[in-house]
Amino acid sequence: LSISRNSNATFVNKRGVIETALPNVPRFDWSSGEPALLTEPQAENIVEYSNDFTQWVNSFSGSGSSVVINSNNAVSPDGTSNATNLQFDLNGGNTTSDNSLLSVLYSATSGQELTSSIWIKSADSNDYDVALDSDSTQSRIITATNQWQRLETTRVGGNTSLRTIKLGLRGSFGTSDNANILVYGAQVEEGDKATSYIPTNGATAVRLADDSIQTGDIGQYIN
Repeated sequence: LSISRNSNATFVNKRGVIETALPNVPRFDWSSGEPALLTEPQAENIVEYSNDFTQWVNSFSGSGSSVVINSNNAVSPDGTSNATNLQFDLNGGNTTSDNSLLSVLYSATSGQELTSSIWIKSADSNDYDVALDSDSTQSRIITATNQWQRLETTRVGGNTSLRTIKLGLRGSFGTSDNANILVYGAQVEEGDKATSYIPTNGATAVRLADDSIQTGDIGQYIN
């Protein structure tokens, strides 16, 4: 089995760990618990720092505290100790002015459908409800449990501009008063669903399409 793809690309292996395949190497993804050959179109992660959350903006106001960021704090979905511990606290604040958030800018155009995704897990034995804001305006409550989950939200933008993705606590949005979580692998990409993770470190990055799949001679298995 061969495939044409002139870039690295990630997949979830049989052990449930994110692995990187070299160019032109087929990927069998086990995210669903069964192997599936990944044949993805080209995609771009437009978040410039997908896993360095110290580069995100620490946004806090009202009763909310500055976000505590501990990099390389725990084992992430890729099997190495590069998950980031984030600690948010509203200190009892429950109004629109009470926030404890991290945010990052990205650029998009009017009418473009974008999907934001991130892996998230509780850093202790508690579940935490946190807000994931996409496209500066849409908010979704996501729950961090004691298992890694890749959570996503999709929105069609109304204008061409710099936009913001935010993660954390909002006093007026039904979130937990405090949260102690682990995060990994933020991604914003065009389309209505999250595709395989595209790491970035200071610039956007592109995963090229999987093309020209060849299986060799399979005639003996037909009829």
